[in-house]
Amino acid sequence: LQDSKKVSKDLKNIPIDDGTEASINRNQGVAGHLFENDIVLTLPQVKALLNENTRSSRWQNIIRAALRHIETETCVRFKENGYGQNYLYFVKAEGCWSGVGKKGGRQSISIGRGCEVVGIVAHEVLHALGLWHEQSRDDRDSKITINYAYIYPNTQGNFEKRSFLTSDNMGLPYDFGSVMHYGSKAFTVRHDRFELSAL
Repeated sequence: LQDSKKVSKDLKNIPIDDGTEASINRNQGVAGHLFENDIVLTLPQVKALLNENTRSSRWQNIIRAALRHIETETCVRFKENGYGQNYLYFVKAEGCWSGVGKKGGRQSISIGRGCEVVGIVAHEVLHALGLWHEQSRDDRDSKITINYAYIYPNTQGNFEKRSFLTSDNMGLPYDFGSVMHYGSKAFTVRHDRFELSAL
């Protein structure tokens, strides 16, 4: 308590124009437009800071539930705020997205508005762990038909078939119910048509 009184008294003795960048920026009227008075942020940095403040406990609990679901169904285990250089970092950006496979260091997964569903979160986490979409398997042509005429423009990449050289099915059968399998109308241009059909 004594130290805080001393610091408070010392702060009162600092002149408004103390020669620091803070006082210069304040005097020139730019301080209010900068982060922490003297930092220019990029748009992604601004979004990341806003995301830090918008992570609700509900959002966090859905992510935890998805991680528990993966742990229940696999041998994978997660440690929240664990040690190590490589880790998953959840952001509340626009959309639901993740990279495929380990990138090294901090690996962002976006769980944006509308993505707060256990299955969607699990889907994105499994991408980060290296899984591709089920409908991208090299053996998919004997299981499904893809009707490209009904696929929404610029989303055809969701149906790109992987070769046996770039994807390993681990000898497992095709799984229509996989959390990694899109629904039959996920990217359709006409809701009365299926872009994916089982054979």
